[in-house]
Amino acid sequence: MIRRAAMVFAGLLVLSSAAGAQAVPEGSQARRVDPGYRRTPSLRIDPFRHVMIPHFGLVISGGALAENNAFNLADIGSIRKLSDADSLTLGDAFDALGLIPGGAGWSGLVQGEAGLYLGGALGSHLGIGVSAAVRGYGVFEIDDNAVALLRDGNQNTTTFSLGNSRASTLVTGEYGLHAVVRLNALGSSNGANLTLGAGVRILRPIAYVDGRSTIQDGGTINITDTLVTARIGIQGMNQIIPSNASLSEYLNRGSGVAADFLVRLEWPTNGFAFEVMAANIGTVDVEGVERRDANIDVTEATLGGVVDVLTFKDAVTGQDTLSFSVRDTLSVVSVTLPKVIRVSTSAWANRILQIDLAATAPVTGDFDTPLIIDVGTTWRLLRIFPIRVGLVVGGPQGIGYTGGIAIEGRRFYLQAVGASLGGLFRNATGSGGRFDLGLFF
Repeated sequence: MIRRAAMVFAGLLVLSSAAGAQAVPEGSQARRVDPGYRRTPSLRIDPFRHVMIPHFGLVISGGALAENNAFNLADIGSIRKLSDADSLTLGDAFDALGLIPGGAGWSGLVQGEAGLYLGGALGSHLGIGVSAAVRGYGVFEIDDNAVALLRDGNQNTTTFSLGNSRASTLVTGEYGLHAVVRLNALGSSNGANLTLGAGVRILRPIAYVDGRSTIQDGGTINITDTLVTARIGIQGMNQIIPSNASLSEYLNRGSGVAADFLVRLEWPTNGFAFEVMAANIGTVDVEGVERRDANIDVTEATLGGVVDVLTFKDAVTGQDTLSFSVRDTLSVVSVTLPKVIRVSTSAWANRILQIDLAATAPVTGDFDTPLIIDVGTTWRLLRIFPIRVGLVVGGPQGIGYTGGIAIEGRRFYLQAVGASLGGLFRNATGSGGRFDLGLFF
């Protein structure tokens, strides 16, 4: 999948370069739009999204996206409806597991942020800004061995495992400083305009939860003609904050630093741009993390009896069947942020159409994401009212769709964008959205 997506991106990059090879016509939008607004916003992590805006002011922003590899919005809606009506049966749950692709397991991720930004352009060569935000990451992965028993039955094998199943969540508060320096007309009057950007963010963990299977290969479930036996290990970690903690104590339960870098080249004569961004490079140290273990040994006559134990409640008495024992409290747990390496290019195809391509590459981290390619178009029938339509290729969701509108003025900035990932509307296996409102001085 990664090789195929990379080849698609390379081909589209060539097409984009060819589209912008000719000189931009006089009076076209390509000449009239400020370079700060030519940089197409992204739904994904982008610490430079606001410092590139060519005006000084305050921006309120927020966005989130979530996706999985199996259930679309219609499936999730049906499950929620059954659950709300208290008519979701164990058989319904087993049937739903049939939607999880064989060999792939069930996986998903969520990312979101909300915050404030103050800053903008100081002259024609410098942009600087400070920000304060809350950002969250979540990821889960249920190993295919863990769902194969309920999805496929035990005709082909009698032994199953939790494998590398896990789920993690991290929420941080952050404040940062970012700056860009614009160096115009390198080499000649028609040369490239170079923009260099750098920034640093100070992070504080607000919440951290991690759960994963333990024992070798996650434990096993064995099925014979008369008995179902299981030996399963689960480890959970979460940050413990005393209920009587003061605000300063709450905010000092760990810290972290993230660095961001940007290099952007623009050729204003032909409306072509090329950019490389490396962001979210850093770790967060979470203090006071309590680690708990649960080792389950079950012997039941039926698979339903095992399921009752694993759902943590006895079907008859309603009492807890699973209890976690505290192993220890760790002084520090170091969590690696999902690093972002993004290569993007844009070109003006004609007087009103800008074409954008961006590849966000996977980089190892505790919340890493797959290779994603965004193909976008920006239509500027009016200079300050762009309309955006695009595609998303790659990741577990396959092909997705994006769309949005914006107002990009001297005193006012508004952007709204949405995404339907892995399909359109009810067929989508994920969705996302972003909203930005800027008021300039």
